[in-house]
Amino acid sequence: MRDENPASVFDGKRNNDIEMLRGVAILFVLADHIFGFWDIPNLQSTLGDYASFWGGVDLFFAISGFVIAQSLLRSMVGLQSAQGKVRALVSFWIKRVWRLWPAAWLWLMVPFIVALIAIPDMQHGANLRANVSFLFGGILNVVNIQEWAYWHHNGMRPLYASPYWSLSLEEQFYLLCAPFLLFVPRKWVIAILVSVIAVQFPMVRGANTDDLAWFIRSDAFAWGVLLSLLSSSRLPRALIEPTLLRRRWFARPLLVFVLASIAVMPQLLYSLPFGVGLIAALSGLLVFIASYDEGYLGLHGFVGKLLSWIGNRSYAIYLVNGAVIALGLRSGPLSEMSRHHLSDLLLMSAVFLVVTLILADVTYRFIEVPARLHGRKLAMAYGNAQPASDFRSSSPVQDIRDHESA
Repeated sequence: MRDENPASVFDGKRNNDIEMLRGVAILFVLADHIFGFWDIPNLQSTLGDYASFWGGVDLFFAISGFVIAQSLLRSMVGLQSAQGKVRALVSFWIKRVWRLWPAAWLWLMVPFIVALIAIPDMQHGANLRANVSFLFGGILNVVNIQEWAYWHHNGMRPLYASPYWSLSLEEQFYLLCAPFLLFVPRKWVIAILVSVIAVQFPMVRGANTDDLAWFIRSDAFAWGVLLSLLSSSRLPRALIEPTLLRRRWFARPLLVFVLASIAVMPQLLYSLPFGVGLIAALSGLLVFIASYDEGYLGLHGFVGKLLSWIGNRSYAIYLVNGAVIALGLRSGPLSEMSRHHLSDLLLMSAVFLVVTLILADVTYRFIEVPARLHGRKLAMAYGNAQPASDFRSSSPVQDIRDHESA
């Protein structure tokens, strides 16, 4: 593989609307985590009465389902034999491992080590045991089950686990989705995906409770995969293309309305039993709009470029922000500041945000990009080791673009 400039490989080579949508999703997550440590009763209750931002995770799930399914569907073109499909599956998993694990494992270890050094009560007893348990749970991708066990009063609570429960669920999705798409007939795939959505849509799934359905929810993933199948079907996409969204005066209000609905639904419409299912469906709608990559989200200029930059680093931001907040609240000068005064909270939030963005950018440039390129080399070497009739090898840049994840 020839040497590539990482920026040229990863920036501007993908669906830019999807990247901007990733940026929106991670901003939702950041807002949820930052406001989570604020402790001003009147402000907190007022904000909590109207909005909650955990829906950004479901938006990530829908994006991931769409992007991963598209990459798998492209890899299936020309595959005939079972052996070829197995090799495509192994190649996919090689790329997933190198795409996700290096950065994830780094940000499992960093807060664990820092906590051992800087926070005395994390050095022994139940706290140390909980953090070690979380460390292994993150490596094994079962943190969502650990979190459920904690809320079910049958588990331990580590220093922080904010991103890893959803990353564990996403890894479980990758484990099942790839063979599902490669080996199951298309009509059965569609039927099962529709069933997954239909069964979960009316379910009451309490946020951060002992409801197991909350920690294994998969309807947003299913929406993303369905949209990917739709985009690759024989039905001309032009028939359903939302061309009205070329008009910014329509696209922007629609985007604001859908995002506002995702934000207010957990609080204002909490009585709806299908609230989480509706958030997943709205996330699917945004992914459908972004899938055309025609600017239908109405995001352009500086805002669009900023969201695209954030979207490129959304995985690193997702990993870093929880560790920065958890460690900052327990050690260092910010831990001495009041969580009851607005001025202190604004300063703490600004510092956490800046540190998160810096560390995320470093992680993206020096961990994610090199690891992704290395995984690409390994997958290509594996794919090139068998007859061309059994496996379709694509170009490095195309493959990297195809296998980006949320």
